[in-house]
Amino acid sequence: MKLALISDLHSQKACLRSVEKISNQQKIGGIICSGDNTVGDDAEFIRQIFSILKREGKRGFFIWGNSDQENVRKEILENDFNIHLEKKEFLSLKIFGLSYMEDYVAFDSSLVKGSIFVTHQPPIQQALLKKCQNAPLMHISGHLHKKAFVKEYPATTHIQVPTLIDGRYALLDEKTKEVEFEYI
Repeated sequence: MKLALISDLHSQKACLRSVEKISNQQKIGGIICSGDNTVGDDAEFIRQIFSILKREGKRGFFIWGNSDQENVRKEILENDFNIHLEKKEFLSLKIFGLSYMEDYVAFDSSLVKGSIFVTHQPPIQQALLKKCQNAPLMHISGHLHKKAFVKEYPATTHIQVPTLIDGRYALLDEKTKEVEFEYI
């Protein structure tokens, strides 16, 4: 089973169609979104995304980004798809989200240990250069729009997810932990 990794939808209607196409794939069990779901307070847009996932019977793992305002944050927090400061399971994976790095006291935390750690902003590279006892298995981030890569560090593997606005996303294989970048 695979998880689709998306980011930076910014309330674009084309992204709703993309989420629908991604959700229709049999191999996809769920979607992780690393924030900037909307522009401003567009709570209706995030409700539409959640509706697509529920209709297709897919799991969702969402945080917010710097572009998502109070009503969007509230919509995420009150939904089963929220992973901000919560750990959820998907088959063999544990997924933990943090919308803002400033919200967290330290990168090296038992809540993150061995998990798929999802943030909007990319990790601080200095923190990845040393092994950490409580390091995540992988760190998924968005925010940079055009960049898409997987980079191994001593602490963890960083997956930089591109913007869905450009029709790009990633697939994470739950069993092998391999990542592929795709176009819609």
